[in-house]
Amino acid sequence: MEFNLEQVFTALLRGTNDQIREANDIILRAMQNPQFIFLLLSNLTEQLMQTNPTLYTQLQLAVLTNIRDKWTAVFKPDEPIFWTSENQQSIIMAILNALFTIPIERRSHYIAAIDFIVQKCFSDLSVIPEAMTILKHLIELYVPRSQSVFDSNTFLQVARVWFRARHKRSIYIEKKKLNGQIEPVDNELLNYVLNIIPMALGSFTQSRDACVILCNSIKIIKYSITYVSDFLANQTFQQLLTQILQIIPLPTSDENDDIIQVKIMIFKLIDFMDSSFLCKHMKVKTDIRISFANVYREQIVPSIIQLTIQMLNLNSNYELKLLTMNVFYQFLFYQVANTAIFTPDFIMNVLFKYARVEEDDVTQPLLNPDMYISQHMSNDLAEKPTSPRTYCSLIIDVAVNKLHLHEQLYQFLISPASDIFDFEAKLFLFKQYIKSVMKLEKNERKKLTKKAQKRRPPITPHIRPEEFQVILNSLNDPKPPFAQVTIILFLSSVLKYINPQLGFQLAQQIILTSDEPIIRYCGAKLFNNCSPDDDDEFPALENVTNLIHRVLEIIPIFKNHIPSDMISKICSTNTEHLTNFGCELITVLFDQAIVISSTDQTTCDTIFNNIFNIIAAYNDDDPMLVPMLDFCCSKTAALLVENPMFESTEKLYDLISLINQKLTHSYPSQITILNFFMQFWQNENDFILYAKQVCQMIYPLITGQDRILTNAPELVQMIISLTTTILEKGRDPDLSDNYSMGYGLFLASCLVQVFGDINDVFLQAAMSVIAESMNDVQNEGIKPDIFNIIAAMHVTAAYFVVNPQKMISVLNPPILEFLTGLVRKRDFTTYRELVIGFINLLNFTKMGYQQAYLTTAKLLPTLVEYKRIADSGVDEVEEEEEEAEEDENDENEGDDDDDDDEKDELITPFAVPFDTFDVITLFKEVSDQTGLFASLPPELQQKIMSILN
Repeated sequence: MEFNLEQVFTALLRGTNDQIREANDIILRAMQNPQFIFLLLSNLTEQLMQTNPTLYTQLQLAVLTNIRDKWTAVFKPDEPIFWTSENQQSIIMAILNALFTIPIERRSHYIAAIDFIVQKCFSDLSVIPEAMTILKHLIELYVPRSQSVFDSNTFLQVARVWFRARHKRSIYIEKKKLNGQIEPVDNELLNYVLNIIPMALGSFTQSRDACVILCNSIKIIKYSITYVSDFLANQTFQQLLTQILQIIPLPTSDENDDIIQVKIMIFKLIDFMDSSFLCKHMKVKTDIRISFANVYREQIVPSIIQLTIQMLNLNSNYELKLLTMNVFYQFLFYQVANTAIFTPDFIMNVLFKYARVEEDDVTQPLLNPDMYISQHMSNDLAEKPTSPRTYCSLIIDVAVNKLHLHEQLYQFLISPASDIFDFEAKLFLFKQYIKSVMKLEKNERKKLTKKAQKRRPPITPHIRPEEFQVILNSLNDPKPPFAQVTIILFLSSVLKYINPQLGFQLAQQIILTSDEPIIRYCGAKLFNNCSPDDDDEFPALENVTNLIHRVLEIIPIFKNHIPSDMISKICSTNTEHLTNFGCELITVLFDQAIVISSTDQTTCDTIFNNIFNIIAAYNDDDPMLVPMLDFCCSKTAALLVENPMFESTEKLYDLISLINQKLTHSYPSQITILNFFMQFWQNENDFILYAKQVCQMIYPLITGQDRILTNAPELVQMIISLTTTILEKGRDPDLSDNYSMGYGLFLASCLVQVFGDINDVFLQAAMSVIAESMNDVQNEGIKPDIFNIIAAMHVTAAYFVVNPQKMISVLNPPILEFLTGLVRKRDFTTYRELVIGFINLLNFTKMGYQQAYLTTAKLLPTLVEYKRIADSGVDEVEEEEEEAEEDENDENEGDDDDDDDEKDELITPFAVPFDTFDVITLFKEVSDQTGLFASLPPELQQKIMSILN
């Protein structure tokens, strides 16, 4: 370490870039030497502080950095020791000795170092005694200086470090023996804290330092409440607590922020004492704590209530108002001194006052609409940030549901308003009142018998018609936006129960006529609340495109989901009128997505989900699908050219895939967009992860009636190459998802069905999937990968059709047995899947594996039923028929515990050649060729004969 400290640190501060890098390297290398910190400490002299205060601070920071980087609390045998425990004690003592000898403004970096060391000690219980040594030496140094305000503050800051670490690491339950060693230190520190507080109480109105002492002392008391009990019984503590609480009603001004900060700490202490001593189940129960809890509840809380009410007429900052209302809510929640709080005077002068919007916030609905909604209209503590109004709302809920004061409250809520602020505040609370009374009624009905509950009429908002009409009419009167917001949200909470049709129409009118985003937002919430849950009951909409457009404009403004939900509600309704404006609506939505993508990198998934729902509402081959296809293809290409890294690319693939699967005939734009994608997918990462969408997009062009790809050999070769890549990389978790391999195999099966045996990789990939799953089941005890096995069996079935000899050559008896055991109704849940199973099993039978024939015979009734369902479009089998078939197939199903597991299915609704494969004829042929029909049980023979005839 042969270098000049002053030169190096000066270069670090004022040198050129090269000099700074060189100085930084020198310091970092020096910090790898355990002796470097002692060099730093020895240079931190009073002379240096006087002559070069900047360098003095730099050296302090270097000490702190070195400690944070190298300090080890627990020495492990297999790790090198940087500083021995003796070295560490020397470092600690050097810092503590310097702490009280330097000016107070120079002490923060040393306190930060002690803070870090203490936290490290608390990371392992075995080294907590090391931290106790720090505290003992701290006390020795402080005692002769205890009359100094500055030194008292330093003592409190270090003591706070200890108590905060104790608070974070609860040791009361972990080690009672260790706790017994620590408690004397806790109590000694707390005694000094209690001795310091009177020093500050006598001068805090004139001294900022005294205010800081009070804040630090209150923090220590708050931290220690969790685990220290003895001081709670200390009469000095209780007297000092009473004196501290007397600060609450003292006058304050904006200029005297220090006293406001003290009050804030007092209310935080009250909140912590509430949760510690008013709750039903105390975390730590001792006789002292139980006794103090009674004193707190019976003597201290009533005093806090009166002192706080006195404070309400004084000037307060926002945080103090928030904490004040939180205290009232806590007392009501814990049902403490309810009659002392909930008086008419409290309702009028506290609740209504703190529920009012501040005059300074009147413009916020227009300037910061999202912030205003989340902060000033919230009725839920879970919705951050909250405001004093939120607590007023919660107090209403407690008053109704715990105190049953709803009748008294109603009279106050409908009383005449003195001004627009009073009107809005009452309406805001009235909204919560409506919700709370309905909850009360619901809870009361739970006590009745079910029969008695059914005789009761539906629960409706507790408001008389004439009073509701007054509020409804007020919407037509000129009012500032903050009042309009509350009126609409109030109507939203009532109309959904008494007249949703009116709410539905009113919402559209509000959205279409207002230019203010926040009013349109409220209209969207009214729309959502009053929309029917059943899509078939969704009323017809007028001017829907403009309606959607005006809601889309406000989506970027609001972080929550209300506007998006409204659009989703419209776009997911499966009603006839939706398709009348589908093309126009898709245009609006797509344009909005393009605007969003050009301004920021946020996802447009919700918008594209809505477009998807609109397209899905059309019947297959609807004439309107063709212009939609052309539009979506052209817009998709333009969007990806403009923004190749578009966040919602997968959703674009979903749209093209959906339309392709809904059109029986092929169109030029399908080939155009596919060629575009082939150029767009520059590397395998671009398409393997989206194998599902790629497959759904391409296979309709392969298997469709037009077989349009037969006239595009170059494109077919590209598709074969793409499919091959998916199959080769589909198992790579870094490139694919759980479905990539399955959809790649399905796409390969379609290519084989139409173009024949065109690539050996297809069959190799299918057999690899089967072999891997068979190994997992037999050797690892893992469940079979049904999704990928069914996809692989699509390929094997295709090869049995186009090249049976090649297929037979790769099979062996264990594979035949394994696959036959998997073909069962539980896993092969569609007609196409069971056809695939039959093609494979009946060919296995030809190869001499007789069990495969028995399996197909037992499943033949299920195949016929699946065929009936597929032809009729019925979504599910009648329950009685299902139960009968399950009984018949018990032997085949086995006693597997996983019958209720949901199975992933290939989503490929478009027709493929397998759908028309005559598997019944194949069954007859195999029966005749093998003579195995005669070996079936007579009852099963009879059932099959009735099917075949």
